Amino acid sequence: MDNDFDYKAAMSEFIDDSAVWKQIVQHMKTELLPDKKNWCGFVFSVVLGLILAIVVGTVENTVSLAQQICGIFFDAQISIFGCNFAVYSILLAFLSDSYIKKLLKVDYDQGSSYLKRSIRYYEAALLIYFVGIMYSLLVKVVLTCMPENFLLTTNMIVNETLATILLCFYFCFSIRVLFELKSIIGNTLLLFRSSIVYKIQSFSEEDSKKVQSVEKVQLMLGFFYYP
Repeated sequence: MDNDFDYKAAMSEFIDDSAVWKQIVQHMKTELLPDKKNWCGFVFSVVLGLILAIVVGTVENTVSLAQQICGIFFDAQISIFGCNFAVYSILLAFLSDSYIKKLLKVDYDQGSSYLKRSIRYYEAALLIYFVGIMYSLLVKVVLTCMPENFLLTTNMIVNETLATILLCFYFCFSIRVLFELKSIIGNTLLLFRSSIVYKIQSFSEEDSKKVQSVEKVQLMLGFFYYP
């Protein structure tokens, strides 16, 4: 029964008065840190980021090569952020009143609706990519200000080790952010597919009502039929 559904509790799920930076930290903990659902992406990002950092940190043209790679990450993150923002906007316009009502009543986890989980995930993705863009922009500016022969220390071994460690943090984070595109695509496809299923179900219910209506008319006419 619709009267039994607690719409006030549903509205409270979408109210969040906490500071934006707190939301960013919480979303990054939830979506980026390893757990049983995303450990594969975390391990992949760490391994690939470490290998890339070792390669870049030990070559002679570390600064120029790091600038090029940072530019690639920066362009990719901006592009994906724009696409994600467009998808988020389209989804909000695409969701009909009846579909929103349906998603509100689908439990996802710990009493939370599937609608809340979906909307929160897209918000988290937007904030995560925003952080990734700012991080890449900062690194890009720093690298641009450095001369190509810049050295952190006079000791080459220490210099390469420090460069590798610093680049490792950036590469691992950037790769993990880009890897999150997989989940964005998966969530988008799931929402669209479930919407199509709901529409097909509505069509089926409409056709069933029409058939029942026709049968009732035929039954009524049957009372006035004399062989």
